[in-house]
Amino acid sequence: WDKGARELRCGLQQTGADGMADQFVGRVAEQDQSFQWPPGTCIGIDPANRKPTGVAVNCTEAHAFQTTGTVVLSQRFGNPLSGKPWPGVEAQNDYLQSICPVQATRFLGGKQKLDATTLNVQWSVLSEPSWLAGSRTAVCYLGLPDRGGFATLVGDARSTLLINGKLPVPPPQAPPGRALPTPVPLPPGIAPNPDEVPAPAG
Repeated sequence: WDKGARELRCGLQQTGADGMADQFVGRVAEQDQSFQWPPGTCIGIDPANRKPTGVAVNCTEAHAFQTTGTVVLSQRFGNPLSGKPWPGVEAQNDYLQSICPVQATRFLGGKQKLDATTLNVQWSVLSEPSWLAGSRTAVCYLGLPDRGGFATLVGDARSTLLINGKLPVPPPQAPPGRALPTPVPLPPGIAPNPDEVPAPAG
């Protein structure tokens, strides 16, 4: 100021969890501002509140979830130039629940390996402000809810994995050639008959 400077520079940036500005290429107006990481990326966890930090870490470090891939919602709901309205959380969930489990199974090399992790297949959805800003990418990932946040994972889900410091314990499998029966929901006030045993399927 004392040397005569009287101009300020205004701009847009995204500040990362470390307080530093994230790097990007191109015009902000043309950016898909969705959070997105390559498949297999592990995202750190804040031990105080068990929430994701948004920062990629080595999978040997404590993390909240591991990504299995991304889904571009433009293919289903329209690109930013289409003028189509925000699809809403329910519509996004309906679409992503048909994609992310298949993606996770492929990422891990089979449903049996997915089941062995005991992790849940989850995904992100876009808020209306993000949609209006042009974001169109959702992230599919593996994690486990725990006390209002995420369980702490250590290790790659494709190899040795610890969940809150313990090895995962997969649920028991049905005997070969037989499927475990799925309980049928009953109306309120009606209890199941203990003498009725459902016939095995398969």
